[in-house]
Amino acid sequence: MDRQQELYRIKTIPPEVILKDLNIPFTKRPSYIETSAVWRGEKRPSVSIQQNDLGEWLWHDFGSGSGGSWIDLVMVLYGWDYVTAVKFLREKYLEDLDLSFPSMDHRSSYRLSTVKILEVKEVSHPALLKYLKERKIEKIPDWLKEVHWQVGERKFFGVGVQTEGGSWSVRNKLGKWTIRESRKQKHSYTLIEKGSPYLAVFEGLFDALTWMQLQLREADLLVLNSTVNLEKALKVLERYEVVILALDNDEAGISARRKVEMQLPDRTINLSFSAKDLNEAFCKGERITLKR
Repeated sequence: MDRQQELYRIKTIPPEVILKDLNIPFTKRPSYIETSAVWRGEKRPSVSIQQNDLGEWLWHDFGSGSGGSWIDLVMVLYGWDYVTAVKFLREKYLEDLDLSFPSMDHRSSYRLSTVKILEVKEVSHPALLKYLKERKIEKIPDWLKEVHWQVGERKFFGVGVQTEGGSWSVRNKLGKWTIRESRKQKHSYTLIEKGSPYLAVFEGLFDALTWMQLQLREADLLVLNSTVNLEKALKVLERYEVVILALDNDEAGISARRKVEMQLPDRTINLSFSAKDLNEAFCKGERITLKR
């Protein structure tokens, strides 16, 4: 089983199996599954779980705006990084249990070739503008695009950026999306160059957008689109005189920060805030400062 198949099978684990194992109570509705954000101490239903056209289960926490696949759920629930979460799910469900998962190779209607980018343009859709405003993003940079795509017969849209690997990293109220029209396109980081000797590094799109609102310093921007892309991006960081790290205050972010500081000990500056990530700190009105 290759890595892509492995991740696909993890994301298609039946919710009745994984939610029961994770001790998360849930209720089945006609078109979705409803549960509460137990990781936030919530008791009232605030999380919706639905299956997309690829057969993957995606959750969205309306209380915090977070969401994603079962991998993201385990990361939030246990505070683990991506690699640890995948390892846990692989060992628990792909090796120990004999579950019948559908294979992408035998589901022709859901093959990668059915994913199609329909349109990429300036952000203008009212729903997306409202979504950005809810995250306190008022100034929309020209590098942020409105992306419309289709999977099978279903159409979607969101705000996103293209990665160095040719894929698109997109966000909307349903969650995070990585869009690839062919297997040649790879999930990677996004580099936004302005000719500055400074480079600001972020884990996610909304942190980069938050930096644009703060206007602390003119800098080129690098969005990792996941800390798993750090290794690929290290060669880019080495080209800059100063690297500003605005990574998350969780295990994955702290580990990535330490790795960059060890690689570039005399060139790093940290963005200081106490919330989990930069956008959350900004929305809470925290004082955000540059700190060596």
